[in-house]
Amino acid sequence: MKVPEPIHDLAHGDLGASRQLSRAIRVLMDTATDPQLKERLRGVLEGKGSARELMHSEAFNRVLDRTLPAAMQQFADMPEEERQRLHTQTVDV
Repeated sequence: MKVPEPIHDLAHGDLGASRQLSRAIRVLMDTATDPQLKERLRGVLEGKGSARELMHSEAFNRVLDRTLPAAMQQFADMPEEERQRLHTQTVDV
C-alpha cells in the first residue's frame, strides 16, 4: 500500500500546488551547499517538517531571494491545463 504524499502547508490543501512545491524543494535540495539546509529540505519532503518552518532559516531565505520571483512568475503564467496535469501527476517523495 502506497503511503499518501504529504500536502505542504503552504499549498492550502491544493495537491497540484503541493506537488509543484515539492519539485521546487527537490531542486533546492539538489543544489544546496549548506548541509543543514539540505537536511531541512529533505525533512519537508518526507513530511517531517513544514514548508512554513523553512521561512525561519536564513540560508533558505537567501535561496528564496534568488529563485522565488522567477518560480512564482512561471506558475502564474502556467495554463490551467498544465496546473491540472500537475495536480494529477504522481510524485515520488
